[in-house]
Amino acid sequence: MPANCLIPFNEQRFDACMRYLMQKYDRALTQHDMVKLHVMIDFHHILKTGRPVIGGALTRWKHGPVVTPAYNRIASLGHMFDEKGEAREGGIRVVGKRKNSWLYDRFGVINEQDFSPVERDAMGQAWRDIIPLNFQRREDFFHKPAFFMGKAWSQAKADRQPISWLSIIEAYETQTGQPQPLAKTMIQLAGESARSAVSGGGDRAA
Repeated sequence: MPANCLIPFNEQRFDACMRYLMQKYDRALTQHDMVKLHVMIDFHHILKTGRPVIGGALTRWKHGPVVTPAYNRIASLGHMFDEKGEAREGGIRVVGKRKNSWLYDRFGVINEQDFSPVERDAMGQAWRDIIPLNFQRREDFFHKPAFFMGKAWSQAKADRQPISWLSIIEAYETQTGQPQPLAKTMIQLAGESARSAVSGGGDRAA
């Protein structure tokens, strides 16, 4: 895996996390809400365990880091709604529009015990990070170097490189003064494992 992707994107896990948050907070979400929540859920879980909940490669988009398959997964439901007047899949349905943004809600009930306590904590922290912010404050958080996400995004833009999880963790360390040895070690091990696989390292069957 490259530095911006620790595990492949898991669509089922993405759907489940978004349904859990919709159910817990009894609120419909926009596409913008969900792609930002995704990044922050994985960030908080990486801090605690060194591994994302949902996964996927971070892409340095205009409005901050986004996992493209997650964006496309939600957009496809929105386009289906525009064409057919309804759209539901994977426990998520489109319930209408707010201005130019599709609104999504869950259908069915999700069991919170499907998630570990650390996963539930990461989702709750991501919600508190993102949902209270208006669009401009989210833009600042993901773009301005005064914030760790913005610092990592800005550096990646200046270097013309993908935004990496290691750069995000290092920016967080700088901002908070809190070392994150577990997260950094796990990210580095994931990178070494990926390089070994590419180079053909490891045992092979005869």
